[in-house]
Amino acid sequence: DNLSEAALWVGNWVNCGDLLAESDSITLELHQDKFSAWVRQHEAAQNFARAYGKSFISYLNHIKTLSDILLAPDKLEAEKRVDGHFAFITHFKQEAGTEASLLMTEMTTMILEDGDHPAVDSDLPVFIDSESLVSLKHLKEYVCRSDNLVVLLTPGVLMRPWCLLEIVVAWQHGINIVPVAVQRPGISFHYPTESFYARLRARTLLSELEYE
Repeated sequence: DNLSEAALWVGNWVNCGDLLAESDSITLELHQDKFSAWVRQHEAAQNFARAYGKSFISYLNHIKTLSDILLAPDKLEAEKRVDGHFAFITHFKQEAGTEASLLMTEMTTMILEDGDHPAVDSDLPVFIDSESLVSLKHLKEYVCRSDNLVVLLTPGVLMRPWCLLEIVVAWQHGINIVPVAVQRPGISFHYPTESFYARLRARTLLSELEYE
């Protein structure tokens, strides 16, 4: 059980009473200053702690009676969990895997640092299929739960069946599509011509297996 967890997240928290154990107990004490100093040394822990702390404060602001004992931790977890994503990153891993990972990290950090961002309480603000996807069966679902589809434009991205599927699903469901050109030596994206679309419609652009 957690006792007086609010002291970790609220600087001027005042304990609400005295604690009396009814039986032999073991207490693990966590100091606010030492906890904060340790978290600041680890970026991943800092991002999680920041998001969790904001959810905890929001929870405190919505309950009627404050207490040193969190009586409904399940409500906090339910409030903290948000299924949607601010962005879904579509990319061809061989050509833009590094850029996709860096973009995911930077966007996630910016979102978590902005307490007013609508995706700050999301479990996964930025989704990237190569790192977050568990099953291809749910690929369309993840795209539909995203506010934006960020397409990293590299030479082969429009030749990848799954990338095309993600773009089509986003377009069909009115999801904002954000094209981002990847610019580095050896990489040059050329926007498709009418011939490309004609071959795609004629099912000659990809193999029959990929169309299936």
